[in-house]
Amino acid sequence: MPPSRRRLTLFAAVFIALAPGLLAACSSNSPSPGASSNTTIDEAALGGSVAVGGAGGSGHRTSGIVPFGASDGAGGTSGDSSASTGSGTSGGSGGATTGGNATAGNADPTMASASLTRYLQALSAHDPNAVTANADGAALAYASVQLDTAAIDSDRGATTTVTMGPSSLTPSGVSGPVVTFSGQVSLMTTVSGPKGNGSYTDTISGPLTVSNASGIYRVLSFTYDGAPMALRTVSKGLTVSGLEVTLAYVVSYGTLSVALIGLAQPSGSSSVTLQSATLSAGSQSESGTGDFTGPPTPVGVLRFARAAGQPSGLALQFTSSTGQSRSYSFTF
Repeated sequence: MPPSRRRLTLFAAVFIALAPGLLAACSSNSPSPGASSNTTIDEAALGGSVAVGGAGGSGHRTSGIVPFGASDGAGGTSGDSSASTGSGTSGGSGGATTGGNATAGNADPTMASASLTRYLQALSAHDPNAVTANADGAALAYASVQLDTAAIDSDRGATTTVTMGPSSLTPSGVSGPVVTFSGQVSLMTTVSGPKGNGSYTDTISGPLTVSNASGIYRVLSFTYDGAPMALRTVSKGLTVSGLEVTLAYVVSYGTLSVALIGLAQPSGSSSVTLQSATLSAGSQSESGTGDFTGPPTPVGVLRFARAAGQPSGLALQFTSSTGQSRSYSFTF
């Protein structure tokens, strides 16, 4: 099997918990009064359940730990079968802020190296708490996808093992609160389960950056399989005929762009199937596939071949168990 196709089969869903209540999505089979948009919903207040067909049926509440940018105020266009958001500024293409101002003076390469070591160990140990404590921005987004992939595979009876090769990553420069590393380290991922075994090797390399924010060091970004990382935070929600979908972010690394979406509903239960997903980047577009956690509030990872430009739009189409089609168009 070609390496790119083998990689796609290993992705699963990510659940976001860093920003409480920011996971938004609502679904029901009964019509609602048109489409609306939001970026904050209190998940604890949602009593309904949504199932996404073809997802594998995992009910595991994954550890999603990806930061969001501020709401950009985009609105939804009314309609019973489709909705769209307007364009607006969002979290940016290169990552997210660390959540605090850096202390005066230069960062400490020794402290940065210790944080990097803990981050890499957390990837191997599938430890979301350690990842959260030692990463932000694109590095955090990437890590949450990897950790939650392992959790979903586990729920499906598979075991994921990540082995770090020898590391040559060393500090190569300091600029204010940021330490830059050169060198590289390989990650060999092996998945063993009832559907077969597989392994692949990826490379994390420099320039890798670690930032000091008020004495807290976190890995921000790095080169992955020879390509720079990019994170576009979006945080936009749309409701169509009772099914609410939120687009949280798009993270790109290696040859992939991955979009995180969430679904939920206020009451009752429903079942939907993702029929199509298209990611746009300027004049270029890519069709993708998705994988989802189980009910009651599924979260899905949509995987696309990486576009040359910055992602700028996502079009989704879901079909309910009753045959009703719901379309969503996000512009960011």
